[in-house]
Amino acid sequence: MVVVVVVLLLTMLRFRKDDYQGLANSMAKKQRSQFAVLKPCPLCGTLLQKGQTVKSKVIEIAINGKHGQNKLGVKESMAHVFGCPFCWPASDQTARQCPACKGKLGAEDYVIARYFEKDVGRNHLHVLGCTRCRKS
Repeated sequence: MVVVVVVLLLTMLRFRKDDYQGLANSMAKKQRSQFAVLKPCPLCGTLLQKGQTVKSKVIEIAINGKHGQNKLGVKESMAHVFGCPFCWPASDQTARQCPACKGKLGAEDYVIARYFEKDVGRNHLHVLGCTRCRKS
């Protein structure tokens, strides 16, 4: 924060501009563009960088004879979620936890979820439970 203020002051002195507010706003936009939105792993809570994904297996289901299409045109599937690169394969360092029952997951356990794939907007994963609290 201090570095940003010093750079801003030095830049203002260097250019001797009267529009200090416009200069500050343009520098703030540069700083905001460097931030990345991190998403947490649903099992261990570790924040994932861009490009890191959660290991899962998607299983297509048939609804009324159509493969995965419901009345609203959203493709629906079942998914087995195993974890991110930090918690799968299971290790002693990162504990995996079921989002539904809050129980600790063993090495062979996984989470069962419904996966909704939309044409417009973001896809959605709804966790139903783990292999211990939800019997398939």
